[in-house]
Amino acid sequence: MYSVPRRLLILLVLAGTVVAACQPAPSPTPQAPAQTVPAPTPQPGAPSPAPVTSVPTVEQSITFPIASDLGTLDPARMVVEPDFLVGQNLYNGLYRLDEQQRIVPDIAASPPDISADGLTHTMKLRTDVVFSNGKPVTARDVLYSWNRAAAKQDPYAFIFENVEGYEAVASGAATVLTGLEAPDDYTVVARLTQPAPYFTTELTLWSSWIVDKETIERLGEDTWWTTPEGLIGTGPFKMVTRIPNQLYEFTPVEGWWGGSTGALTQVQIEVIPDPTSQIAKYESGDLDLVGYAFNSITPEDALRYKNDPALSEQLHIEGYWLTIDLGFNHKTGPFAGADGLLGRRALSLAIDRGQLVQVSCAEGILCGPATGGLIAPGHNGYLGDGADANALFDPAAAKAAYEEWDPDHSKLADVRLTYPAGNAVYQRVFENLQAQWTENLGITIELEPVERATYSEGRSKQSYILFQNGWGADFDHPQNWFSSSWTCTAPANRTGYCNPEFDALAQRADREPLDESLPIYKQMGTMLVDDVAFAPLYYLTRQFIIHENVQGAGSRGGVWENRWTEISVTTP
Repeated sequence: MYSVPRRLLILLVLAGTVVAACQPAPSPTPQAPAQTVPAPTPQPGAPSPAPVTSVPTVEQSITFPIASDLGTLDPARMVVEPDFLVGQNLYNGLYRLDEQQRIVPDIAASPPDISADGLTHTMKLRTDVVFSNGKPVTARDVLYSWNRAAAKQDPYAFIFENVEGYEAVASGAATVLTGLEAPDDYTVVARLTQPAPYFTTELTLWSSWIVDKETIERLGEDTWWTTPEGLIGTGPFKMVTRIPNQLYEFTPVEGWWGGSTGALTQVQIEVIPDPTSQIAKYESGDLDLVGYAFNSITPEDALRYKNDPALSEQLHIEGYWLTIDLGFNHKTGPFAGADGLLGRRALSLAIDRGQLVQVSCAEGILCGPATGGLIAPGHNGYLGDGADANALFDPAAAKAAYEEWDPDHSKLADVRLTYPAGNAVYQRVFENLQAQWTENLGITIELEPVERATYSEGRSKQSYILFQNGWGADFDHPQNWFSSSWTCTAPANRTGYCNPEFDALAQRADREPLDESLPIYKQMGTMLVDDVAFAPLYYLTRQFIIHENVQGAGSRGGVWENRWTEISVTTP
């Protein structure tokens, strides 16, 4: 099984992007000289390149900022959003998500052929795919890339956990997955240990992207991607300049095997830590958009753009795959088990989520009220607006439930509300909750901000009684929301919630195709609501500020941003 830190890392990174809006810029970092890539040399045996018409002939470029340097452009090591959102333009996997979030073949020639027992996935590859250096891509490259990602055991190695031999690779006892085979140059076979209909969905993630073994072995496991010459991928763009902590430049790959690379002739990314400086450069015309790769926009700027008629059309607010909730300890303390249900319900019913997001999230720009269950709106398994009865503000019912559960107001005397320190949004959220509970229930719960690393460790050990919790999906499948964090033995179960009936449904649903399992997953979502397993707070949103002459920028499905091939720029 994969390890807990992958999800915790994501949530901490997301928290950091919000905090960044309130932090001073760090001291400048000494800059390395720019690195420029020479023209690629065709490899022996490479097919003839596609027509050069795939490269735009009209000069169009975009420039946007990120708040800190990219961590890595090695797909096997990526964890945070900026890395894989840039990387999706440099690499391909066998499958990808299209603009409607549908799984479509990419390097694969067709959908996988899955055996009747669901254990064997046979995938045929296109025969015309080449790396940016002209070298053909074959099944051997797929096996190398997947085995390498599994062996690295970075957070997103988990996508191979159902492949035979994964446990041996994860433990270090082996370096290759015994369940992967290449019967010929353009066929990949994956044998699973159990049916996992979501496996193809997982293969749309970055840790399955294909890399070039020869280049990595020649230039080094940790350094191959750090120069334009070494960063060899299959995607429509290539890196031509990298100045660490300052600048990245990308241009289209000539004769790209996938066809058109779109309208852009150059993409430039500037590392600008201070969000105020980003907006200043945007408003001076030096940046085309702000908000790319989860780059934070200050609440003040978001409100200014929302409330200014001349600027409001440049502000774009989109959904995201992250739900923030109030976690209850189901193992110990006053909220545990059936005896704690009435208390959990009282605290949830006493929250006016409309007020919460108005006060805490820049009048609802940064987040929206969570009333439809654990899974965020627009994604498979969402129960529907208002479907969570515990999320509908009812102070009278909340007060009655609380007085029945704790008539002498003694149960929460020593309970603290614990959350990560240093996050301005969280601070406002929990101060507002504290005030609402005082007004609506007549109780005062002390706040306990804790340093992030300490908080993360304590939450993973189920040490807190009442605490900030949340879940952000890796892909649009309910399995990733439920089985990863709410089953009894889930590695990321941070509340101690354990319902054998829920687990039985999870085992059943996880083995069925999505169209057949979706009703089961919705039943599981309703079960969490009935058990008051958590108190939902808000669904996070994403914000972009984009000049009106830029078309096609933004995100799709909440996580994946539009590829650069979809973006164009007109003359202002």
